[in-house]
Amino acid sequence: MKKQRENLIAAVKKSEEILEDKRGLQIADPSKNSVAGKEIELAANEVGYQDLFDNMPNGCVYYKVLLDEAGSPVDLLYMKVNSAYEKNIGRSLSELIGRRVTAVFQELTGKDFPCMETYLNVALSGEPVNFTQYFDQQDKWYSISAYSPQSGFVVEISEDTTEQTKAESERRERERQVALIERVASLGTLAAGVAHEINQPLQALKIMADSMIYWYDKGKETSVEKVIENCRKISVQAGYITSIVEWMQDSVNKAWSDSPEEVDVKKMIQRVLILVQERLRANGIQLRENSCDDFLMVWGDSRRLEEIVIIILVNAIDSFVSIDQAAKEIRITTSCVENSAVIEISNNGPAIPDDIIGKIFEPFFSASKSGTKLGMGLAIVKSVVNAHNGTIQVFSSHQQVTFRIEFPLYRQSV
Repeated sequence: MKKQRENLIAAVKKSEEILEDKRGLQIADPSKNSVAGKEIELAANEVGYQDLFDNMPNGCVYYKVLLDEAGSPVDLLYMKVNSAYEKNIGRSLSELIGRRVTAVFQELTGKDFPCMETYLNVALSGEPVNFTQYFDQQDKWYSISAYSPQSGFVVEISEDTTEQTKAESERRERERQVALIERVASLGTLAAGVAHEINQPLQALKIMADSMIYWYDKGKETSVEKVIENCRKISVQAGYITSIVEWMQDSVNKAWSDSPEEVDVKKMIQRVLILVQERLRANGIQLRENSCDDFLMVWGDSRRLEEIVIIILVNAIDSFVSIDQAAKEIRITTSCVENSAVIEISNNGPAIPDDIIGKIFEPFFSASKSGTKLGMGLAIVKSVVNAHNGTIQVFSSHQQVTFRIEFPLYRQSV
């Protein structure tokens, strides 16, 4: 750092000498001084550059670095500014040229100037920078580039990006609101399924408890072994309810944060199956799994990925309710196809009619005539799949409905 400062001091002094020499040459008679003639020629060429500088659409400033007695850069001096910069900050040329930045912006001192420290570092290191800066006084955003054309000087080129920045901010806010609506709708859909999952073990608990109370009221003695056996069953069912509630709590807590991570597809599916196992059993549905040997990792929100699998499975379970069918089967298959992790969820329930299959991913579309479903389930599935850069397709034939989901495989860089 000390060496950089020494070089900077020397460069500033040298620049001042050169400028002074040029002033002397411009006064001299060109016919008696060939060097002066070249200077006039260069000056003529500079007219074109000056015109370009003055009329460029972006603000441009040429600063000189000012040093303190210890040789440390402390301030910037306006050397040149163009019309766009004058317009951007609302100051005239006479208010800027030859004045310190801290004198122009008197409400700011030293390094409190938003870009001061950055520019001084550019002067010391010679490394150009690009950044975005918000200025409170103007309520504007600027995209700024700064570089040092020669040691001791800094050039700033700024573009007013306020409109673009505000538009981008509004777009993100709209996306956040849409995501929030989707999350609320998703949680509503899941809540209905969770209520059913909890109701099954609760009914089992009530039956066992009522049975013991009934025989006690009848004066019938029950063996300790039988009571212990029932207590074990009650403990199992209570544990099942606890796991469902904990999963729902985690899902709600993660609803308000973006927390992408590595997700093991097969383990994710296993967690989901624990949540729906009682519902499958109650409806007499046989679950078959066919997992590939490949290590399937994707990048995303594990809870949201679990949700879409739950929604598809619950829809498959519900599809069997309206039919009298002896063999009911749901099959889950995982595979690796090129650079994609593939999940296929199939059931041998009724086919999806041709006039409906093209609409099932539309928000608020529901084939249910009961009016109890909002029709957001598969719309949420589609949205989550898209958010994870995946694709989803549905195929339907006689007693075979298959949802095929593909996600890009996540591979860690070595």
